Amino acid sequence: MERSAYHYRIKKSIQFKDSLSMVVDGAEMSRYDLPYFCQADKSTSEGWKIPTRMYGAMVHGEFAAAYLYPAHLPGGTKHYVMVEVIHRTLTKLIEGSEEDGIVRRKLPPTLYLQLDNTSK
Repeated sequence: MERSAYHYRIKKSIQFKDSLSMVVDGAEMSRYDLPYFCQADKSTSEGWKIPTRMYGAMVHGEFAAAYLYPAHLPGGTKHYVMVEVIHRTLTKLIEGSEEDGIVRRKLPPTLYLQLDNTSK
């Protein structure tokens, strides 16, 4: 039931533009510390790395974005980072971006927000 309601909201927001459907997903990127090399050798795997975490945000029918932040931030700041991700994503939608192919638009009165892996 919950899954069908989720898909209904996505279709509604894409078709009628009277609402906005967004999903934010958080991931710990311990395997992908920066710099990341897809084919690591001895010299790249032994070097210093910056531990990072990542949030991905997708506005259904509009665009997707990824945000990296340093993993050394204290655990309580994760909630602030999630709010920042939502804010930056909505700002991208309002302001638009020719280089990213994001069409400028007004925010509708309803936001459907799904948060995955964002409150550990």
